[in-house]
Amino acid sequence: MECAEFIESVRRIERAKLLFDQRRWKEAEAELRKAMIGGEFRATALYWLAWTLLRQDRIQEAETAADGAIAADPEMPGGYYVRAVALRKIGKLDQAEEAVRAAIRKDTHASEYRAMLGWMLLDAGRVREALGVADEGPRQSPEAVDLHQVRTEALRDLGKLDAAEESARHAVSLDPGDEVSMAQLGAIAFKQKDLIAAQEHYATALRIRPTYSYARNGLLETLRTRTWIYRLLAPKRKVKMTTRMYIAVVYLGVLGLVLAITSSWPAALLPALVCALAAFVLIRGYVGAAFNPLSTLALRLNPIGRAALSRDEIRCSNYVVLLLAGALLGFGLMAAGIWLGFLVGLLPISLVIPVAKTFQETGRRRRVAALYTLAMACAGVAGIVALALHQGTVARYSLCAFTFCWLQFRRS
Repeated sequence: MECAEFIESVRRIERAKLLFDQRRWKEAEAELRKAMIGGEFRATALYWLAWTLLRQDRIQEAETAADGAIAADPEMPGGYYVRAVALRKIGKLDQAEEAVRAAIRKDTHASEYRAMLGWMLLDAGRVREALGVADEGPRQSPEAVDLHQVRTEALRDLGKLDAAEESARHAVSLDPGDEVSMAQLGAIAFKQKDLIAAQEHYATALRIRPTYSYARNGLLETLRTRTWIYRLLAPKRKVKMTTRMYIAVVYLGVLGLVLAITSSWPAALLPALVCALAAFVLIRGYVGAAFNPLSTLALRLNPIGRAALSRDEIRCSNYVVLLLAGALLGFGLMAAGIWLGFLVGLLPISLVIPVAKTFQETGRRRRVAALYTLAMACAGVAGIVALALHQGTVARYSLCAFTFCWLQFRRS
């Protein structure tokens, strides 16, 4: 290899690593493909290319790149490791285990190889084998937190909670920022029926990594177990409702609302409760546990519960609060004798479910759902304004468009 080519290849690989750390996968891929010019750096370039392709969910291409890295340098353990990661993602678990064991044979000191093998064995239900792998690793790397995580999980699965707790605390002492071991402490405390300690450990793990779903689900489960209000508002799964059930609950809620507003106290109490119950059944049954506006609002009032909320859920609850405020304003107008206040109050309530479902989507689907919800809201507002201006035809078409869009959204 020419000296200039050698230097340029090294520079491209280093530049690709920097781009990789910045999550600029496409640019990193382009640099690595240019760096594959043969010679001793081809294996390294293919190794990093495999990781870059994995980050883009191009699993088959990543497996091919990993195979190329192994062919270019059969003694490089990283090639076997990244191949194991790719194979595991596509469900070829036996081949993945064989590949990671090959990586361990090439480098017996790399804790991440043993940790991956341990997690694979745990997933396969081979708990004692996983514990053996984890116990053997610390002799090679006594400060390897990832191996202590595997050991903790294996001991917890075997029911040895005291030993598991000791292992997790040791891992946290090695790395106070280890959210996995902190969440494992929460799971152990939950099994020991120490719910206060469990929620504190889960909340600490979420403060370290707010997007950690394992800790978030554990915290929600702890709150459900501790407090009846979260069992009511944050169900594990949504209630299945048929179309007839859904329509019946909608009519029941509207009827209860009309009777509550038009009746005098205390006769209005019963229909108001019926309306509130119908709204609760709709939101809980349709949206379910994820992005449930009711449970989100309740969790935001709890200092510990706030840690279980993602950024999207907090944003969703902000919109829901605004919609509920608009509903109260509308029903207040109706109570003051302005009949259009009923529609003004009903419109934001009907938008709660579309807004919540919009935040459940990601990427392009979220953008489409947001535009659809906005168009639906505009149709509803146009219909109410047209009624206020005595434009009956425009109001009829606008409100029909709103109703049709709302029903179609519910079915999507």
